[in-house]
Amino acid sequence: MVALIGASLISVTLTADSFATIKVEHKVVADWGSGYQSEVVITNDGDPFSDWVLEFDSTSLIDLIWEADIVEHTGTHYVIKSKPWNSEVTHGGTVTLGFIASPTGADGQFENCKINGVACDGSSAPPPDPEPEPDPAPDPEPDPVPEPEPDPSPEPDPEPDPSPPTVDVSFSAPNDWGTGYTGTMKITNTSAQSVDGWKLGFDLDPLTTISNLWNGNLAMDGSHVTVRDASWNGVIVAGGTVEIGYTAIYSGFLLTPSNCSFNGTSCTFNGVPDPEPTPDPDPVPDPDPAPEPDPEPDPEPTPDPEPEPDPEPTPDPDPDPDPMPSAKRIIGYFTAWGVYGRNYHVSDIPATRLTHINYAFANVSADGRCILGDPYADIDKFYPGDSWDAGALRGNFNQLNKLKQQQPSLKTLISVGGWTWSGNFSDAALNAESRSSFAQSCVEFMSKYGFDGIDIDWEYPVSGGLGENKTRPEDKQNYTLLLKKIREQLDAKEQADGRNYLLTIASPAGPGTYANIELDQVHNYLDWANIMTYDFHGGWSSITNFNSPLYPSSTDPSSDPTVRLKFNTSAAVEGYKANGVPVNKIVVGVPFYGRGWKGVGAVNNGLYQNHSGVPPGTWEAGMFDYDDIKENYLPTYDRYWHKEAKVPWLYSPEQGIMISYDDPQSLKEKAQYIKSESLSGVMFWELSGDDDQNSLVEALYSNLN
Repeated sequence: MVALIGASLISVTLTADSFATIKVEHKVVADWGSGYQSEVVITNDGDPFSDWVLEFDSTSLIDLIWEADIVEHTGTHYVIKSKPWNSEVTHGGTVTLGFIASPTGADGQFENCKINGVACDGSSAPPPDPEPEPDPAPDPEPDPVPEPEPDPSPEPDPEPDPSPPTVDVSFSAPNDWGTGYTGTMKITNTSAQSVDGWKLGFDLDPLTTISNLWNGNLAMDGSHVTVRDASWNGVIVAGGTVEIGYTAIYSGFLLTPSNCSFNGTSCTFNGVPDPEPTPDPDPVPDPDPAPEPDPEPDPEPTPDPEPEPDPEPTPDPDPDPDPMPSAKRIIGYFTAWGVYGRNYHVSDIPATRLTHINYAFANVSADGRCILGDPYADIDKFYPGDSWDAGALRGNFNQLNKLKQQQPSLKTLISVGGWTWSGNFSDAALNAESRSSFAQSCVEFMSKYGFDGIDIDWEYPVSGGLGENKTRPEDKQNYTLLLKKIREQLDAKEQADGRNYLLTIASPAGPGTYANIELDQVHNYLDWANIMTYDFHGGWSSITNFNSPLYPSSTDPSSDPTVRLKFNTSAAVEGYKANGVPVNKIVVGVPFYGRGWKGVGAVNNGLYQNHSGVPPGTWEAGMFDYDDIKENYLPTYDRYWHKEAKVPWLYSPEQGIMISYDDPQSLKEKAQYIKSESLSGVMFWELSGDDDQNSLVEALYSNLN
């Protein structure tokens, strides 16, 4: 994210006699190209006031708002009002609210501001004489008859049109994965009148149920669905549209909803899909079905890295449409921040293809306890069906618990720490008292929010993480003791609850880093270890190389033999096995992103070449989500496949950019490797990086079963 940008400070006088001056400041605090995050601060320098209402115009669409509610949205005009807990603003008090909107525009993000009916720039302040109507709110009746007495007729109001507004309702299912789909319904007002409040009804197939719905309020009675407006989208102007979406789980085939009604009047769905689509969500045929079935590298490998471009890289994952439990563990990380710019929510998770979800991240407090990482995303963000009652659980945690109700075999773990929040682990692990406090807080956190286990992501004991992290030489031994204490408290919890709880770690792949962990001991306390077998190379490397190779390459010119021979998935697994970790506790990590370099010469198609740094990425420099690669780079860059490393790369001689990444073909190779080595399964970072067809998840699922 790039911090910005504009701020506008506006003073407003509420009324001429109150001397209550309000300052309204709007600023864009982050902009990621396809959307932005705004902050609005209301400061009261005058008399206290309550129940504030803020109006403004924006050419952008607000996707998410916090600390306020949208009560009206018509065209570009928004009306938002206070929450119950911030409705009163005392003298000197402030209220801060925020929203995420798209698309970004240089102008039109926050204009024509009014607060409590008064223009924020003071231009529409009421006249100084307060006598005629101290509350200048107009009569809610629009344009009353000026002479009511001449017509005592019982039908005095000829205005309403006896025919109700007409609408078109279209249905589409843009994403169907064989056991569920994402449905979209668009309501278009085709009449000359506005629709003020709406209710859409329809019937689902009896074997279909909606697990989540947005932009409306859902009620279900058996297979009959009623969706009412979400207040802020209740008005549909003439020619305007409202779109609702939902996630549904079904058995058999995707069947079109039926018996459409809108405000009690029968309607029909337009744009209906084929009622019996193929259950294969990725039917592209394999253009090269022989990717070498033996995953072991050739002991006498050819030095030719196969530089011929492969314009059609997608192999056929041949997914099984039945949501049978995976024969191997398939563990996906879900990031808290995905609900913002990435617009990736729990409802987007292909849950039938996963065995476990690791939620990233809980933080470690300065006093060594597990605490919420992003309270708003974790437990407060409102989704349809959530409650505003005091203490009610909302946010991602509540959505994950609902998802597990739909998919009972699915387990969730709270991941603690991560690259950014590992600075306090050393203190938490330092002595028996700190270890006990940390373990207790994490187990309580897990239990309170409905998780099935704990995933410790300490990056890294002793050394190797962020420079400001506190580390100690004794971290190596203390990490073992910390995991032992967590396991002891989980065991006690299991005895009390009569069920199992999981303990796992995210662990390093480089031999110099995992040497600082007592692998021969920690595995005794773990259900498994997720080896982060990616980020072997990146912008920090002197030459371009592979982000996550399966095997070493005989043509890698790296002078350091550890880099040349050990920076690959197979070598990391062998290192763990050599340190006593059982194969049934080894989980291989794969990336749903690639790493890129710029200023790369055309020799060897950009591989093993000098570079001048990293290019702009999807969300941060040098990193590219797979869906971004597939959509924006694969069509114009040349693709190459390395027979030894078993991974692809892209190169553009015109742009001088080389990108190393994983795709369905390389994940098929890694899945075959996991099976051939009898390993526990696969972990990937992270769910939002996949494409809309979940191609990478499907490649793992289909090849591990």
